[in-house]
Amino acid sequence: MRNVLILILTAILLAACQSQPAVIQEPVEVTVPVEVPVTPAAWLMQPVNYPLPMWVDTSSKDADACLSPDGEGQLRAWMLDKFEREKAWRAWAQP
Repeated sequence: MRNVLILILTAILLAACQSQPAVIQEPVEVTVPVEVPVTPAAWLMQPVNYPLPMWVDTSSKDADACLSPDGEGQLRAWMLDKFEREKAWRAWAQP
């Protein structure tokens, strides 16, 4: 009985060792996304140079927010351009 059991176990082990999975060797094409550099608009790349607004004394009758009327216009234009640039940079940065 013992010899039969050893014979069966040996046959099972030999059968298990001989079966090998089939290996398929075919070329497979894999597409990989490639990063494409995107350059921002030329006007965004230019340095920002604004004239400084003219500050005036608070006791002056032209003093509205401590700025001359021309200084207020310059500051307003500078802030509007700043917000426009920020909006453009954010739009450029979105995928």
